Amino acid sequence: MSLILILLFSLSFNSCSFMNSPVLPYENQEAMGLPVFYIHPKPISKDFYSPATVIYKGKSYDAEARIRGGFTAYSPKKSYTIRFSDSDLFNDPELGSEGFTDRKKILLVADFDDNSHIRNRLAQKIWEMMQDQGGGLYSSPVIQTDSSVVYTNGSFEGLYTVIDAVNEQYFDRYADSSTTPSLDSVEMTSGGNLYKGDTREANFYIKNELYDGFSKKMGTPESGNRGAYDDLTDLILFVNNSSDDEFADASDGFSTMASVESYYDWWFFSSFISAGDSMNKNAYHYHNPHGLWYFLPWDYNQSFGQNYITKRKSPSFSKYAQSQNGIFKRLVNHPGYETAQNSRYSEMLDTALELDQILAEVDTLWDEVQEAAEADWDKWGKEYRSYEWWENRDDFTTPREEVDYIKMWITSIHGQAKSQF
Repeated sequence: MSLILILLFSLSFNSCSFMNSPVLPYENQEAMGLPVFYIHPKPISKDFYSPATVIYKGKSYDAEARIRGGFTAYSPKKSYTIRFSDSDLFNDPELGSEGFTDRKKILLVADFDDNSHIRNRLAQKIWEMMQDQGGGLYSSPVIQTDSSVVYTNGSFEGLYTVIDAVNEQYFDRYADSSTTPSLDSVEMTSGGNLYKGDTREANFYIKNELYDGFSKKMGTPESGNRGAYDDLTDLILFVNNSSDDEFADASDGFSTMASVESYYDWWFFSSFISAGDSMNKNAYHYHNPHGLWYFLPWDYNQSFGQNYITKRKSPSFSKYAQSQNGIFKRLVNHPGYETAQNSRYSEMLDTALELDQILAEVDTLWDEVQEAAEADWDKWGKEYRSYEWWENRDDFTTPREEVDYIKMWITSIHGQAKSQF
């Protein structure tokens, strides 16, 4: 209680740099139309968690927090992982598309390298649109996102993307259809293995150590123990060593090991939004116990017309640019799968991924975050333009201009994809 009183006292004498008005008191649940996370003290390290009080919608959580990210952890505006107590998990049934209830972890992503603040959410939404089977059912796992305002140490920190953590609890929810009925179409059970591609070596090609580039995030045996990566190495060996006939065999081929649509969609999705940094690393791979492998999308600041240091990338969709990834090389254009998938993507571009529908989603996301994005730009715009990794750019945009750029880019890439399917 004393900490909260100190914080409230501090807040009453601070002012927001973006509006020259008092910082919102902790009991305020929204700012600029978005929910607010109040964090104190501000996390100080990416290497360890430190105690933090998190106040959200009038409730105080005794939690832990750390700075998150690799390259982005060193940018002026930090991203955070919040870890809640087992006895007091985070709850907001209105956050995201399914609700964030009983969450051990949530991720608050700064999007310092995306001044539109919509790329991560738009990418995950497009993946969700691709997996939508109707009636709220999905053919591959989807990841919830939302947007929020964050205050640290009593001061406005900015606009953040809230992302659901992919962990044991995430897959337990998939396995429990009574908890998440709209995800019941994906055959999930608790206790599988989860891997994340951390470097470009996570490309499903043969290497000295087959699992180089991957880290094991979940499952047994745990990383560091004999056999920890056996199922992953078996998949990599099969992808590289099977003949075309063996690869497409209905009883023993790739379709008996992994969801063909999930992995084919990984290639199409990453190509469609030009997520070059996610063709090998920045991807999750979940192996159902005694079941199939599934892909889960992750980390899309490099997408929709910019690279990882915000340099502009012209729209260019090619059906045949699949060599970055061993699965893509085997799966894409394979005569056993190509015809059906080409037909599927052709239909998808006219339905789930119809251009006006995607552009409407961009507008919806921008409407949600516009006020907060402009406030964030007032606070961080100067640091963004002068940041050493991209300070030599001569084509900086405001947040609104960046959204217009994304819409123009999507319009062009959509036309290219349509012409090829």
